Amino acid sequence: MNFICNDTDDGISRPIVYSEDYLLPKIHHAALPKEVVENDMNIVPNWEEGIDMYKQLKRQAA
Repeated sequence: MNFICNDTDDGISRPIVYSEDYLLPKIHHAALPKEVVENDMNIVPNWEEGIDMYKQLKRQAA
């Protein structure tokens, strides 16, 4: 799956296409400081579990 985005702070006025593997992890942590996210390595992030479940369901539906 791909997302078509309008990245308003990059100075480019055309849409950008991002893959789900690239974009979803980035927007999940959008509100957290980088230092908090980088140091939180003991817990499997719920976005990873969510993406894995999504991909499993997508494969089953195919």
